[in-house]
Parts: sequence; structure tokens; C-alpha cells
Amino acid sequence: MKQSEKILRVCNLDGMRKFSIPSKPLEEKRPYEIKHLVETRLQMSLTDENREQYTVDARSIFYFLCRRSKHRVSLSLLGAMVGKEHCTVLHHLKKFKEAFRTADDLRQMLYHVVGPEEYGKIEKELTTK
Repeated sequence: MKQSEKILRVCNLDGMRKFSIPSKPLEEKRPYEIKHLVETRLQMSLTDENREQYTVDARSIFYFLCRRSKHRVSLSLLGAMVGKEHCTVLHHLKKFKEAFRTADDLRQMLYHVVGPEEYGKIEKELTTK
């Protein structure tokens, strides 16, 4: 199955209308809550050992959302949560803004994870700076 087929399967429009309202704002969620949110919305595990772009993008979204959270944790801890090194996390965080601008699949995945309102904030933040 191609990456775009996986994203379309997970991010279909019917599913977009059904997501539940989060109990608290995304910025207030702790890293383990963000990890659970990403894994459930994308129907995958972030600790998978594969290097498929779909999995890599999901981890990048997880790192990015955790760094936006008010609950700051170290890069080492973020990496340990998904079985990666701190330097991998740092690399993904540095590349996220450019990847967001160029990769439609990444934007679709992020929209599916955070929802339309939060996505609008993130898009504005990443495209204006």
C-alpha cells in the first residue's frame, strides 16, 4: 500500500467529521497524551522500527507537538518515548518547518491529528515566521 493510500484511508472526510473534542487544549497535554493522540488518530505505533515515510512523518508530528506543549521535556526523553536518540529528535524538529511547507502528506496527517482549529493556528505559525 502506498503512503498516500494509507493517508487517505486514515484521513477520509467521514472520519474527519467524527473526531471527539479533546478534554483539554493541545498545548496543555503531556507528552504521553500527545503520543497516544497521534497513535490513535493515525492508527499506528510510533515505536515501529521501520523507516517508511508515513511512520517518520508521524514521529515528526509527535516531536513538534510535544515541543509546542507547555510541558517541556528533554529531547532525550522524547526520543526514548519512541525508541530514538535525542539527535534524531533534534534533526526532525529542525526540518519540520520546511517539511510542512513542501509535504502534502505531512500536512494531511497533522490536520487529522490536531483538527481544523488547531491546524489553522499551526499553519499560520509555520508559514509566517
